[in-house]
Amino acid sequence: MASLLSTIFSVFILLPAILFILILIILLLLRIRRQTAFQLAADISTMFFILSVYFLAIIIWEHSLFFPFIVFMVLCFMLFSWIYWKEKSRFDFIKIFRGFWRLMFLIFFLLYICLMVYGIITSAFSLLGQ
Repeated sequence: MASLLSTIFSVFILLPAILFILILIILLLLRIRRQTAFQLAADISTMFFILSVYFLAIIIWEHSLFFPFIVFMVLCFMLFSWIYWKEKSRFDFIKIFRGFWRLMFLIFFLLYICLMVYGIITSAFSLLGQ
């Protein structure tokens, strides 16, 4: 059982888009509104996109970018909080975190696509060069 769960988590970390689509389909089959289903699927799959980008960076550049990722995310949270506070003149942690989390989904989804394309292209050229 542990092996099966480990395999499932590994697949979802390797291919988080599959998890996103799977969750979206399940939520739509449960008759949840399209926008709400998309937001829930994004919220759930964000951590898998972050982990996937982290491991893709390790594979491509052969060193960990854990600390830069953490610093980047903290700075984004601080900037997002400051912008929200300037606009609304109040600090609502739940709304700020929800907005930050969805921003992280967007950023790490785009990073995932870019790193996958970059990794495929560099692997193809390295195989052609041999």
